[in-house]
Amino acid sequence: MQNDYALCRSCRKKIRWVTMVSGKKNPLDPEPVENGNVQILELSPGEFQGEALKAEQLAAARDGGELLYISHFATCPTASQHRSK
Repeated sequence: MQNDYALCRSCRKKIRWVTMVSGKKNPLDPEPVENGNVQILELSPGEFQGEALKAEQLAAARDGGELLYISHFATCPTASQHRSK
């Protein structure tokens, strides 16, 4: 996956913007984590799409050793400032 990072406007940590299956853009922490729930699929070279996995999909992905990411909203100390109202 490409390493094109942005910085969170409030905490200044690296984030990666990914377009989700829904079409919305979501900031993710750039490194995979054990408790992640977002799978990133490469649709074509350089084009990625994220999908938030449901419980059964998540268990299978974790059992299969898939790299999973987490929304930066879950880790940013000031996430509430950026949520849509």
